[in-house]
Amino acid sequence: MLPKAKMQEAFQPGATPVQPGKRRFLCYNMLGSITTVDHDGYSHIEIDFHDTGSSPRVPSMTDHFGFTMAALNENGSVFANPCKGEKNMSTLMYRPFSSWASNSEWSMRFEGEEVKVVALGASWVAAVTSFNYLRIFTEGGMQRHVISLDGPVVTASGFKDKLAVVTHASDCLSSNDQVGSAFMESVVSDTGTSSVVLEFKLFNITHGTQPLRGRLPITPGSSLSWFGFSEEGQLCSYDSKGVLRLYTSQFGGSWFPVFSAFKEKKTDENYWMVGLNTNKLVCVVCKKPEFFPQVVPKPILTLMNLAFPLATSDLGSEALENEFMMNSMHLFE
Repeated sequence: MLPKAKMQEAFQPGATPVQPGKRRFLCYNMLGSITTVDHDGYSHIEIDFHDTGSSPRVPSMTDHFGFTMAALNENGSVFANPCKGEKNMSTLMYRPFSSWASNSEWSMRFEGEEVKVVALGASWVAAVTSFNYLRIFTEGGMQRHVISLDGPVVTASGFKDKLAVVTHASDCLSSNDQVGSAFMESVVSDTGTSSVVLEFKLFNITHGTQPLRGRLPITPGSSLSWFGFSEEGQLCSYDSKGVLRLYTSQFGGSWFPVFSAFKEKKTDENYWMVGLNTNKLVCVVCKKPEFFPQVVPKPILTLMNLAFPLATSDLGSEALENEFMMNSMHLFE
């Protein structure tokens, strides 16, 4: 009998864990952040943008639902809370930043169903639930699509027309790695530990298509810790071992490792992923043993160079090789 691994629970990219009595991030991305802190019977939510000059000023919100997840983009913010008994159903709420109507926010309630992950795009709102339903809404609150997914959700992220979702593709398998695949044989390892199978899907909400679907590779023995898009719209993932991967259409569709914390970090540092652009990874450097930042003091963003985890070369040309590989990848895209 092999021990059964615990499947990774659903999480929001850019969120930090609950800390009693402390303000936490419901969302932190390249645009701004959403924070919350519990009071007696309610929560206080604030939305802040990194660029205060050109971004709208959003008033703080009193939260009586107990929202535990959120997403943020240029158009608005979406919130959701888990089910807390029959009297407090799981609720999804969308707040636009600018609208022709003064009272344009809307909400949805789910009886016997629980929202696990939320995401936002150019003109749509998405929620993945405990029924393995992907629910798509318009910005105005109209219900557009309800799609059944293959397994429980791990996370999701939106960018313009694109929605990317990561799910568990099967129950735990017998191996030493947590890897992603829609089809994979069980392999019994000498260690007798288990692995989890993950799968990603990329939807185009506007066109109603699914351009990509397949395995989500992560480092052996790790879990997925961040998932989203670069500022240019390239799909990427970051695992708990500190490896960042970009999806490229090269070689029939492949994931390239373009950053390794093992190569970069000092012995007393952990990197908390925020986002990335063509050449730089944006993160918050946390001093060990911390894995995530606090709301106060305000996190300081650090830029890290993207670099392939190349082997040590006797020729001493690793920098030139890395530059050539990176430019080739961007040129191909």
